[in-house]
Amino acid sequence: MPLSLDEKLHALLRDFTALWPEAALAGLFVLLIVADLVFRRRAGLVVGLLALAGFGAVLYLTIGRFAGSGNSVLMLGLLRHSELTAFFQCFFLVTAVLAVLFAWAERSEYGRQGEFFVLLAAAVLGMYLMAGTTHLLMLYLAVELLSISSYVLTYLAASRKSAPASLRYILFGAMSSGVMLYGMSWLYGLTGSLDFTADGFWTALATQPDTVKATLLVLLLGGLLFKVAAVPFHVWAPEVYDAAPVAVTAFFSVAPKVAGLLVLFTLSRHAAPHWAGFQPFVAAVALASITVGNFGALVQRNARRLLAYSSVAQAGFMLIPVVVGGPFAVQGFVFYAVVYFCMNTGAFLLLHALEQPAGYRNIADFAGLGTQRPWLGVGMVVAMAALAGLPPTAGFTAKLLVFSALWQAYGQSSDPLLLVLFVWGLFNVAVALFYYLRIPYFMFFKPAAGFSVAKPWLPVAVLAVVVLVPVLVLFFKPFLPTLNF
Repeated sequence: MPLSLDEKLHALLRDFTALWPEAALAGLFVLLIVADLVFRRRAGLVVGLLALAGFGAVLYLTIGRFAGSGNSVLMLGLLRHSELTAFFQCFFLVTAVLAVLFAWAERSEYGRQGEFFVLLAAAVLGMYLMAGTTHLLMLYLAVELLSISSYVLTYLAASRKSAPASLRYILFGAMSSGVMLYGMSWLYGLTGSLDFTADGFWTALATQPDTVKATLLVLLLGGLLFKVAAVPFHVWAPEVYDAAPVAVTAFFSVAPKVAGLLVLFTLSRHAAPHWAGFQPFVAAVALASITVGNFGALVQRNARRLLAYSSVAQAGFMLIPVVVGGPFAVQGFVFYAVVYFCMNTGAFLLLHALEQPAGYRNIADFAGLGTQRPWLGVGMVVAMAALAGLPPTAGFTAKLLVFSALWQAYGQSSDPLLLVLFVWGLFNVAVALFYYLRIPYFMFFKPAAGFSVAKPWLPVAVLAVVVLVPVLVLFFKPFLPTLNF
């Protein structure tokens, strides 16, 4: 029996008490706007401090969700809380804090630093809502909030490349969002519901012809795959990664990707039992992303573009747990996401330290720099080895967990597609060695080409160490949390 208007209102008011982190993020967004307007000349410092304090307060509120009792559906089915969503909401906050710290360390890259912190808060709020959404309308609003913030963050760089890269990002983003919205409207017309966690949603869809279901699947996942930077929605990544400030690039390469993958996990969990074509489609996207990302990176000479294509390949590897499903796959995904954050962020920070102030972007420019700055060189070796999946780094453990879950799923189902994904994935791990180790090779085994690199600013080096140390520690002592999903 449907609820009356007063019953819905009382339910919304009751659930609002469980949304303090989201409410705090929205309030922080408004506060940062006001602070940026009031403290115009010192906005970088004041707004940054407020952002750090606000993120810390929201983190405290979010940690409190782990004390809750299992899953909870809120706001009349618009949002859902679980231990897994709470974990990744904390994860998003940590990535945002690191972006704030690095933005302070490299003030010269930003034309308007105050606006950077404001937009970062909006992006975090969008990812918060993506992590907990169970409703297509809420999903669209969350994706758009994250996307619009990301477009402007790209534009904020004090570089000639930022404007065309931001425009390219907007055009592809608008196209993917429009496609996704059209798919959502079609789904509502066929199912009469926007709750994609309801069994009735998928059972109603299961009665449609296969061509209709396949079309809807492509339309619905368009916006999510765009945020994940998966093939064929990856074409924006090389331009944006090359033009955006390094704090933005490191943030883009991890946080929105994980948020999109988390939504895909939720979709897969509910769609797979009713829709046989869902898993093969995701598997095909994973195969394409791994292939295009790795082979695209092989021909790159620009270091940032290399990492951009690497990010596409890594998205493919992180899609494998979505294909497999189950508790073990979720554990592997959680571990992979944490490790990927550490190793990829560390790689971008170290790369930036080598780029500045000479403006090196090509891999050949790094020839001999490993002997000039040995600590940076060693750090880059660790980061590249982890991204390649070599021991003794946690990147090896992450890939081991993902492929173990994939092999286990193949043993249970004997699905040939899983076997193809397993074999081709391992082959691409070997392919990745050729481009990941190219930067360390130039740094240590190529003679210096007459260039020199200034001593990197201490905060950059410290941040790089902070994110790279866990890459080594987690190899010897990995954590596999069992989180309620």
